[in-house]
Amino acid sequence: MKAALRGGDAFQKALAKATEEAKTQGKPLLETHAVRRFTSAQGRVAYLLDVTLQTGEGRNECGAEDLRVELVGIAEAAPGAGGGAKLEARAPLRERTARVDGLVLLPGEEALRLVDDNGFGARNVTDGSGASLCESVITYCDCAC
Repeated sequence: MKAALRGGDAFQKALAKATEEAKTQGKPLLETHAVRRFTSAQGRVAYLLDVTLQTGEGRNECGAEDLRVELVGIAEAAPGAGGGAKLEARAPLRERTARVDGLVLLPGEEALRLVDDNGFGARNVTDGSGASLCESVITYCDCAC
């Protein structure tokens, strides 16, 4: 699966930048992977791959010095390939800017879409490049009422 997704230019650039930053920090670069499987009612099998490149604990918010780069990509099992299915990249790894909640296959389309949530009330359906196709925003309110 990694081979199907890592060939993209965005991943190579992110890896090169993260490797250089890790050297500058004098820390090892850690690479972690998480895979989620989605199966449609029609039997299509897709995989959402999350890759994190980080140093230390990956804390980079509010001036923290660790490195954290999060990437996301989509692979799909070739139709009719059975249990040892060959995977085809549908969206190469790219940096992600929001939490990805899942994949959706819109009626009449062949392309898989990502459902993103930015954590502040905006949910997006995006294509593999991260471009927003539609958005639903609920104004953020921290009131407990």
